[in-house]
Amino acid sequence: MTAIEARNVERALVLYERARDEDGSDPGLLAHVASLVLELEAQSNEPQRRDAAMTQLGLAGTSGRPALERLSAQTDHEVVRARALEVFVRWGDDDARQSLRALVDHPNPEILSVAIAALDPERDEGRVFDLLEHTSEAVRASAARALGGHGCSSRVLATLSEHVRIDPSPAVRSLCARSLGHCGPPAIEALRDRLGDPSTTVQLAVVSALVVADPGQARGALAPLIAIPPTPPGIEASRMLATGPLDAVTESARAFLRQALMGADTQLRSQAAVALFSLPSDPELDAFLLERLDREEEPAVLMYLASQLASREQYAGRARRVLLTLLEGNGMVSVQAAVSLARLGNARGIAKLRETLRDGQVPERCVAARALARDAQQPDAARIGLRDTDPLVRIQSAGGILAAAAN
Repeated sequence: MTAIEARNVERALVLYERARDEDGSDPGLLAHVASLVLELEAQSNEPQRRDAAMTQLGLAGTSGRPALERLSAQTDHEVVRARALEVFVRWGDDDARQSLRALVDHPNPEILSVAIAALDPERDEGRVFDLLEHTSEAVRASAARALGGHGCSSRVLATLSEHVRIDPSPAVRSLCARSLGHCGPPAIEALRDRLGDPSTTVQLAVVSALVVADPGQARGALAPLIAIPPTPPGIEASRMLATGPLDAVTESARAFLRQALMGADTQLRSQAAVALFSLPSDPELDAFLLERLDREEEPAVLMYLASQLASREQYAGRARRVLLTLLEGNGMVSVQAAVSLARLGNARGIAKLRETLRDGQVPERCVAARALARDAQQPDAARIGLRDTDPLVRIQSAGGILAAAAN
């Protein structure tokens, strides 16, 4: 703890390992080291590192709170301070809200985009509308998000309906659509019009927003999407429609998803598999999925089918054999198969994760580090990632160790 207070990660790890050799592993103590790693990475001047570290601290709950409290007191790094305060605002901290609110006129768009979380969309409606016109995409996105879930006046409805059409950023249009969903039935027409948006991301957001706004009217609005060849929005629409009351639309949606899983496009097959596994299990559907497991040749789709079927006791043996076959390959699919096996306590899957954390490429090491700590519940095995040469691997290792400590 003295080394941690001195902010010396390497010294803290050396001392932890010495104590571990004498007294055994201590997940709580290792979590303190991981928290320090995230705290230091959060103060990086590289936005990707900073954002990744702050995300992991936010996900850590009480395990990340001490580090966030220190970061929220930072006076020489206002971006970091604002991000930390934002986490406390999400947790309902009124003092943090007041501190963050004081930054809503900050000239730095990155800080301003975070500070918007402290505004009250009803009391500060005019200010939020002004920010929806800001030159910064990040600021407009935060303003669009703020208008969702806090009631929907006629002005909010009209403003979001306009910006979901005219904003040049697909990310902002997507958030406008999601906020429109919280306006209920009056937003249906504005949302229906955007099903033809040129951005697939926006179309997907519109599909979800329609269901939030009015599930009944959404069925009619989304039905045309399952009358054409499969697309990502069509598959998402089918997922929504397939869970409704059993009628002609529901049956068509389920048939659409089966068709997509048998199609030529790998990405669409993967998305269709995700959608089909979100449906309630029944013998006919399970038989179809098992058939696709036997016929599928694309490793990425096969991995997802096997991972989901492995969680169903009656099919676990067949699915596990497929995952073990995929484990022998290379690349991310092999690592993802290892993650699924590690969740089941499979020793070969855990060994693959250990090997990947030592020798894999950076994206693979990131996945292996977090999975070893969180999914395999072996935080000690993930600690070598805290010394990795790549900051994102260090961050994922630390996040996984904190997540394991919270369980």
